[in-house]
Amino acid sequence: MKYRIYGKEKKLAIGVYPEVSLAHARIERENARKLLAEGKDPSTLKRTTRICEKRHHEDTFEAIAVEWFTYKSQQSGAWVATHAYDVKSGLVNDVFPHIGKIPIRDITPRLLLDVLRRMEKRWVFVRLRKVRQQCHQIFVYAIALELVNSNPASDLAKLLKTPVSDNLPHVKEEELSEFLRALSTYKANPILQIATKILLLTGVRTMEIRLAERGEFDWENAVWVIPAEKMKMPRPHLIPLPRSTRHEMPSHRPRK
Repeated sequence: MKYRIYGKEKKLAIGVYPEVSLAHARIERENARKLLAEGKDPSTLKRTTRICEKRHHEDTFEAIAVEWFTYKSQQSGAWVATHAYDVKSGLVNDVFPHIGKIPIRDITPRLLLDVLRRMEKRWVFVRLRKVRQQCHQIFVYAIALELVNSNPASDLAKLLKTPVSDNLPHVKEEELSEFLRALSTYKANPILQIATKILLLTGVRTMEIRLAERGEFDWENAVWVIPAEKMKMPRPHLIPLPRSTRHEMPSHRPRK
């Protein structure tokens, strides 16, 4: 179909006969004339629509998730290797096999809920919570790119089971003095005794005290510096040390 717009002569390719019938070609011609009457270029709109449809099928959940993962893991303050591995393994093992090849725009809350409930049936509730949060962040990223208009992961936490957890064994306030007296006389395992005292004085996680190394303790400035490579976010973690901590540690002076 020949037409003029903005003072230029152009052509619109409607299709190839007989794949496109004459009746269908007439309908497309009338649609093109309506667009011209509105000041729109039918050829440009057709090309734009074709590009959008192609992009729609290429922008699968997996493709956008990988793009999000790359962006998050390479930006300033990037994830440490262990955290990046956990994020990637959760997506690769629990999400991609089920909805990875589906265009992200076509993923509904129900589709995503079915994926998460597969994990729910395996009773992996900690992993389930993390994967749902990661999916939520992926859709936030997709919204910023104008690939989707809403986030299907937003309200799914309300539809998933919450595990019933019991309080961990703990020392009550009235039992604390007796516990400290017993700890001071506990000699069977000196390392355990020292670690427990430092745990009480600093409030760190058990893993941080278990993996602590002598060189992390700056006695002159009374600070414990946990190096960046041990932390989820790659920056050092500084813990002020009470002066009494210095006396709980084995001799911190280097041996001659």
